[in-house]
Amino acid sequence: KDVFLPKKGRPGPVEIHLTNDIVLIIFDSQWWFHEFEKSYSGIVDEADIFVQIEDAVSRNRDKKIIFAAHHPLYSVGNHGGHFPGSSILFPLVESHPALWIPLPGFLYTGFRKYLGMGQDLANPHYKLLKEALLETFEGHSDIIYAAGHEHNLQYTKKGELHHIISGAAGISTYAAQNKKTDYAQMQKGFARLAFYDNGDTWLEMYTTSEDLAFRSKLYNKPLYEKERIEKYLSEIDYSDSTITTNPNGEKYQASKLKRVFFGDNYRDEWMIPVEVPVFDFNKEKGGLEIVKKGGGGQTKSLRLENKEEKQWVLRSIEKDPSKVIPEVVKMKLAIDLAQDQMSSYLPWAALSVPRLADAAEIYHANPKVVYLTKDPRLGAYKDDVWEGMYLFEERNRGNREDVESFGRSKEIISTPDMFDDLLDDHDNRMDEEHFLKCRLFDVFIGDWDRHEDQWSWAKFDGKDKQTIYRAVPRDRDQTFFLNEGFFPWISSRKFALRINQGFDYEIDDMGGLVSQGKWLDRRFLSELTKEDWIKAAEKMQASLTDDILTNAIYDMPPQIAEVKGAETISKLKARREQMPEFAEEHYLIISKKVDIVGSDKREQFLV
Repeated sequence: KDVFLPKKGRPGPVEIHLTNDIVLIIFDSQWWFHEFEKSYSGIVDEADIFVQIEDAVSRNRDKKIIFAAHHPLYSVGNHGGHFPGSSILFPLVESHPALWIPLPGFLYTGFRKYLGMGQDLANPHYKLLKEALLETFEGHSDIIYAAGHEHNLQYTKKGELHHIISGAAGISTYAAQNKKTDYAQMQKGFARLAFYDNGDTWLEMYTTSEDLAFRSKLYNKPLYEKERIEKYLSEIDYSDSTITTNPNGEKYQASKLKRVFFGDNYRDEWMIPVEVPVFDFNKEKGGLEIVKKGGGGQTKSLRLENKEEKQWVLRSIEKDPSKVIPEVVKMKLAIDLAQDQMSSYLPWAALSVPRLADAAEIYHANPKVVYLTKDPRLGAYKDDVWEGMYLFEERNRGNREDVESFGRSKEIISTPDMFDDLLDDHDNRMDEEHFLKCRLFDVFIGDWDRHEDQWSWAKFDGKDKQTIYRAVPRDRDQTFFLNEGFFPWISSRKFALRINQGFDYEIDDMGGLVSQGKWLDRRFLSELTKEDWIKAAEKMQASLTDDILTNAIYDMPPQIAEVKGAETISKLKARREQMPEFAEEHYLIISKKVDIVGSDKREQFLV
């Protein structure tokens, strides 16, 4: 059957397990070169593509890997800047054999060799792709990179990488015969990989003029001793182990003067040692396996899956801000300052969210803090994660009928997939009242980091043919965020980084606090009136009782809650009393611009 992967214009990578020890990893490299709107579903940005590719390669390190992409990394063809000698004076012959018209072809061939057109290896954007992929493949032996792009046959061995070009099924173009490649042929043909039981892998090139034109043994890689390794790993037991430590808080120590300029924040809380359980892959949730590494943000994360194919996430409490600092300002001083300001977030705050969210009637994960050691069961991921404290919680995707706090939804999807569904059919509807409660709650706890990727969407059956979507917030890292100190206060002004509004008794800049989520607000809250907002705020106000606020703070370890617990409870009470005013202000901000969006089906708009 015809199969086109990856689907929906996404870049991948897609893994196809051809046998128990042969895996095909597909990457749509044209996505990298696409100049217009393109799908970012499942990835944070272009850099995150290579995080996911590296993850796929590392996860299959003991298997034979075929990495398939359209664009090659090496070439002795036209895209690699190689042309026949006749092209120097007769460049048009390449497009038609009868066009022997003398022209300064050296200008054209020289440009493609040294500067490159958009799809040539010399092009700067192409070089970025090549360098990133080669860096990703470092440390992995005997990867077979299969490409097209050129209309010829080529094989090049570069270190441990076996590089194949097979793009001559219909037409053939020039391929240079030189020492830069092990084999090159400009005839029509195709390449074939043969894997044998003894571990041998052979490459065969066939052309239309001769049956077998080239054959070479690439490597011998026998099956690894899977059973022995699995037995050893199954005997590791950390189920009754605990450790008393802090989340690497020593880096946030500061003098009195530094605290004046850069704030007290939660420096003291970061320093306090707390006893936490050591994470055990075999015992947790009936046994968990790592299925992939998380995105390329500030945290280290792993996605885990049990035998029922339910997934959980381990996400490091410690953060590395250097990952998100622009290259133009990525210097030691900038990195150190950004790292110091990680003291603005309370590493235990996510533990307070479930009780508050239940009272507010919104969905939530149920995190707990664990300690991740350099466990042998990390396998290929041992160098990709830190040893230390992690938040462990349910992943809000897929079928989560097992999780009450996700509404027991049979299907939870990403934001891009939700948008696709709403565009596809007007019977698919957002639960605006539920999303409004989520946004009122964000303001209440001071969570400013609510961009599109911080949400998932639970699907439910509605009336008739309707499908209803309800918001499931992700990553509550910024709960009770502080921005104390002179310089953080300056940086949060309207003329600077206004999103960083600190958690306080009042809100100085509502527009800044809600700005990360304003696009979703305008899209999904446009049908609700100001009265709807105020009514929802008053209902939430009544449900968040003093006992709930106090108990939520003491859901954190008691030695943590005792530091700023009383102050945080007082702030929550003050913000609760102002919820109707906050709701009205939020409503007026997003109502200045309203998105009215239909679907691909017939619509009626009443304005």
